[in-house]
Amino acid sequence: MYREDQTTELKVELTKDIKKEIVAFANTNDGIIYIGVDDNGNVIGLKNPEKDLEAVSGMIREGIKSDLTLYTKIYIESIEDKEIIIVKVNEAPNKPYYLADKGLKSSGVYLRHGNASVQASEEVIKKMLMQ
Repeated sequence: MYREDQTTELKVELTKDIKKEIVAFANTNDGIIYIGVDDNGNVIGLKNPEKDLEAVSGMIREGIKSDLTLYTKIYIESIEDKEIIIVKVNEAPNKPYYLADKGLKSSGVYLRHGNASVQASEEVIKKMLMQ
């Protein structure tokens, strides 16, 4: 049903890694992250989706710079009687976005390339800043 590609990311559970996926979509192209779905596209569900939803919201507000609140939507959806979280990320205008704890350097700026989120080079970061 689901598979990873340029605009889709699947996560079995919520981890801090989700921030780099959000940053990559915001810097590259619109994307959707399904939390509670395994890499094979099977819906696993989440044990505590309300708590995870709150955690994702906090990560977006506090773990990513500049503020992406206006460019993200997060909600719980029930699929196959299991609850998952869907994070919709729009490509955002004021690039580059980066992980707050890593700063505006390669280790903090991510781009979507195929079905992976990869670190941006210093050269790409400079180009984003000039645009």
